Amino acid sequence: MRRAVAATLLAGLLAANGAVAEFGRTDPEPAATLLLPYFEVDLSDPNGENTVLTVVNSSSIPTIAHVVLWTDWAIPTLGFEVFLEANGSADINLFDVFNSGQLPNSAPLVLVAQTSGFVIVPPCSPAQLAPDTLVEIGRAHRGLSSSLFSNRCGGHEFGDRSARGFITIDNVDSCTTLLPTSPGYFGESAVALGGNVLWGTFAQIHRADGTSAGSALVPIEAAPFAVGSSFYDSFADSSGQDQREPLSERWRSAYYNDESRQTDAILWRDPGESTNPQPCGTAPDWYPLTDGTFRVFGSDGNSFDASAFIPFPLATNRVRIDDAALPTPFALGRISINLDPIVVATQSGIIVPPGSQGYLWTLHQLGPGQAGATAGAEGPDPILSLR
Repeated sequence: MRRAVAATLLAGLLAANGAVAEFGRTDPEPAATLLLPYFEVDLSDPNGENTVLTVVNSSSIPTIAHVVLWTDWAIPTLGFEVFLEANGSADINLFDVFNSGQLPNSAPLVLVAQTSGFVIVPPCSPAQLAPDTLVEIGRAHRGLSSSLFSNRCGGHEFGDRSARGFITIDNVDSCTTLLPTSPGYFGESAVALGGNVLWGTFAQIHRADGTSAGSALVPIEAAPFAVGSSFYDSFADSSGQDQREPLSERWRSAYYNDESRQTDAILWRDPGESTNPQPCGTAPDWYPLTDGTFRVFGSDGNSFDASAFIPFPLATNRVRIDDAALPTPFALGRISINLDPIVVATQSGIIVPPGSQGYLWTLHQLGPGQAGATAGAEGPDPILSLR
């Protein structure tokens, strides 16, 4: 009853606010889940690489956002709650999370959860993580052995001091120690809600260079009906119970490659299966991810197929265009990505082969103290609307 009332109220609020979204496309509308496709934090230098984000509640009812950090092997390491007042927001600085354990304020608030009254929700995430926990989370996101994984490894080791991964943010109805990979997180009487009320922004910053670039967090809407394949279906083993729309498999974006301008292609992609930590020095069965066509085009219309270089082998990747992993003979153009699924729309939902969804974001270095970013454009989009 509690979930049904909350979902009905939130759906009504969205309708009243005029939010209209098309399921199966990445619309600029509030959603039940947000994706930060990539983060990178230099743990040794406060003036180095860092990622910051803001989460916003678009509803006139207070709500809770459950923030989950994942490694670049798509293994979750940390979950914490962010309380959002009605139409409120919260900022998250990942350098602070990794280095001091500082989490966003989780002050108590009142949640409308029952027709008979209100439910007082107390703080559920600690204001600060324990020092030993911080060390192990940092090691996990650097691809090193971690006690979080019984001294196994859960990510790719780059040999530096940077923590890498991605983040999901879900609308939930209560405090929880569960993660999206846990039984009971999705489905009937689960903690994850279907209210499409969250939106937000993020930025990748480098204080030493004086550069920053950002974009909107990727909105992933929940549907009021069962879907054939879903966002969490394969890498979190949700069996479609999350009812979140899958992302597209085709993306394109402009890039620069000349003396003064360079572009990093950032691609989040579904590994196609849930992943367990591995003995250090080994990798998951799916590594490297080789499926897909990755083609760079020049401004003159000529193109070069870079697929054989396997430019995006991880669940989240940052690759400099014209590096060895993603070469191009062109100084200016666009990158086109097709993760090669056969997408089928049926009466029971959208069927997307496991591992085919992704999201492209490009970060442009435009000269000293200058940076920009482009959210990848979907298309041509083969996902059919069922409405």
